[in-house]
Amino acid sequence: MTDEQFEWFKQRFDELEKDIEEIKNNMVTKDEGMRIAETLELITTETAATTEAKAEDKAEATYAMMESLIQGQEKRLSDRLSRIEEQMKVIAESSLKVHQLVMNLAREYAEQEKRIFQLERKVSGD
Repeated sequence: MTDEQFEWFKQRFDELEKDIEEIKNNMVTKDEGMRIAETLELITTETAATTEAKAEDKAEATYAMMESLIQGQEKRLSDRLSRIEEQMKVIAESSLKVHQLVMNLAREYAEQEKRIFQLERKVSGD
């Protein structure tokens, strides 16, 4: 091996030693890694709890909105049924009045027929 090659290998070896030393200096210890993992777990747990709370809030808000919509629909339906019932009462009352008028007309017609029959009998002399 020549001096030049030896120097090149020595330089490469020195660079690798520096890189290894830098890695050692920047490397995380087991305890630091465990603390980081615990912190991430805590953050994840808190995030999950917050997300769950938000989901529950949204579910409650959706339930309240749906309940309000259903109650509104029920009220509108009840109001409409009440109006229909009132209209049916008016129609029934009107029908009763018409029926009474028809019955009165029928009685008057029957009386007129009876009078005409009596007048015809008197005129014919029976």
